[in-house]
Amino acid sequence: MSEKIIVSYENVVSAVDHITNQIIESGNIPDVIVGLTRGGLIPAVMLSHRLKLPMKTIQWSTRDYPLKESLDELRIYRKILIVDDICDSGVTLNGLLYDLNVVAPITKVETAVIALKHTQSYHPNYHWMSIYPHDCDRWVEFFWEFNA
Repeated sequence: MSEKIIVSYENVVSAVDHITNQIIESGNIPDVIVGLTRGGLIPAVMLSHRLKLPMKTIQWSTRDYPLKESLDELRIYRKILIVDDICDSGVTLNGLLYDLNVVAPITKVETAVIALKHTQSYHPNYHWMSIYPHDCDRWVEFFWEFNA
């Protein structure tokens, strides 16, 4: 197995600062930040504080503890930012966006991740770290997973 890519607390702070600046520069300020359990929670909280926006959590996992929570409570928002730690295969974000479009078809939804693997079909609107095909077999370990 290849060596892990380690993402420290300091890296996450830099990532959130970078993504915050990308969002502000885009002019697409969301109404709410939605953190996906588990990996998206810490960056979502940090973005919520930086952008001074409310935050919701949704359990939407296709790998660890698979569960797809109801998206009905998001129907009231017109601009949503979905936050996760990594876009690996793209399955989670593609599925979530599809189902959210069914529940709230007039809502503008954008996505942000700390790490983006460039071998999948979905590309988030905002990201910090790019992982290219020659490194995509490496496991990305975030500081909240250390010693887990």
